[in-house]
Amino acid sequence: MIHLVRDCPFSKALWFTLNFPYDPSSFPASSFAAWWEGIRLSSSSHPNDTEITTLAMHTIWRIWKVRNERIFKGTSTSPLMARDLVLSQIRKYNLAIAPLRDKSTTIQKENSAVVWFTPPSGYIKINFDASFVDQNGSGGIGLVLRNETGLFLAARAIHLPHCLNARTAEALAMREALNLASGMHLSHIIIEGDSCGIISFVDTNKPLPLDIEVIVLDCRRLKHQFQKIYFNFSPRTSNRSAHVVASYSRSINGTTTWTSFPPSWLISSLRGDMGFC
Repeated sequence: MIHLVRDCPFSKALWFTLNFPYDPSSFPASSFAAWWEGIRLSSSSHPNDTEITTLAMHTIWRIWKVRNERIFKGTSTSPLMARDLVLSQIRKYNLAIAPLRDKSTTIQKENSAVVWFTPPSGYIKINFDASFVDQNGSGGIGLVLRNETGLFLAARAIHLPHCLNARTAEALAMREALNLASGMHLSHIIIEGDSCGIISFVDTNKPLPLDIEVIVLDCRRLKHQFQKIYFNFSPRTSNRSAHVVASYSRSINGTTTWTSFPPSWLISSLRGDMGFC
């Protein structure tokens, strides 16, 4: 059982793509019960302990489901597809138990159901987001880079005076994230945003809509410049810092970049991502 949920290549890849905050292989493995107790005790000291435990339970359940479907149905599921199924199941779970909570607790839990996790050791995570104003066709891009400890490395705001639509703005944000990582000579990166459609287009070879075809093809080319690259979908609740930068970008002209030290108006969002008040 330990090998199935922790050590097999599929399970390792799934835990990795979910950005689980602890290394599953670091807990005692004398039995499944001992291993699970290690996860539970470590999570109890984290500010988002309930969410982490929920993520672990649903991940283990998905690994078991994938194993059974492969044995009994002959179907194969990729780690990325399994990741999406885990996150979808957690959202359904949170909706199902919401009526059992006190109203104020419900609001608090739903706003933090999916949290921002630090990237694995050796990786840099780049969160991206875009804003779009339909009335005048303008928009903006927000990028935030952090390391394995959650330390701020850089942020970039880009004003888009003319943009076709919101989807185009998100695609441009993805391309700018890749360009920024390339310009910084990063080798191991995670690109994370709340635009599931754009991430899917870049991470697969599915046919492209005409409005974003050229941009996504650029992204597909750029992603091969890195030794290791992963794309993560993240709901708005765990993409707040990039969203704040994207909103700010509409108030500037051109591009503004911050390195080493974040602007003062971004600090509260960065602290919130890490579970600080």
